[in-house]
Amino acid sequence: MVWTDLEFVEVDNSNTKAVKAGIGYTLGNIMVKGIAFITIPLYSALMSPEQYGIYNTFAAYVSMFAVIVSLGLPSSVRNARFDFTEDEHRYHANSVTMIVVAAIVAFVIAAAFPESLSNALGMTYPFVIFVVIDGACMALHSYCNNLLMIDFRSHLFLRLSFFYSVTSILLSTLLILTFFCEKTALARAIGNTVPLAIIAVWTLWRIWRKHPPQITEKYSVYGLRFGIPLIPND
Repeated sequence: MVWTDLEFVEVDNSNTKAVKAGIGYTLGNIMVKGIAFITIPLYSALMSPEQYGIYNTFAAYVSMFAVIVSLGLPSSVRNARFDFTEDEHRYHANSVTMIVVAAIVAFVIAAAFPESLSNALGMTYPFVIFVVIDGACMALHSYCNNLLMIDFRSHLFLRLSFFYSVTSILLSTLLILTFFCEKTALARAIGNTVPLAIIAVWTLWRIWRKHPPQITEKYSVYGLRFGIPLIPND
């Protein structure tokens, strides 16, 4: 039994299917990185060097925060399949709930200390908020990707990768050309966050409809013991 399309179904774990899935994941990663590379001239033309630098700083903080707020739980997905065969859906519900709670705590801290965090990170407060939101959504996206990988759902992985890449580019460009002509870095931050948020909400819906949100000591301790030590490696 596996979590296909984030639901349990029977699958054939054949070598052929694994190879096809591996090719699909490779193509997805190449597509995402290739699209990002192709857009460099576009954003270089639309953004000033200062705004371009601000966004790159923002993106770096998002990547770091996503790893922290994920609590390393995406890395536990494969092991949980074997250790919680009969109640895997409960484990996933528990894990994504923990990620959401961690994100809420981070958001409360960001709201409580706006000036201090802005000074510490060297960016204006709106970017601090988007770091929290974008990072949390990226963590959930990572969890979703790990589920799809162990289920050999490369076609869905490709669709989500394509949706994220294309929507982010189109929305960012639209915002730059319309509402945020002067604050192009903020336009890109918003354009990047919206598609990630959609994927994150979809992920939560697919998991929580199988089992409601929960935080149980059994699953939490397991996930944290496995995931926390891996955070520095991510």
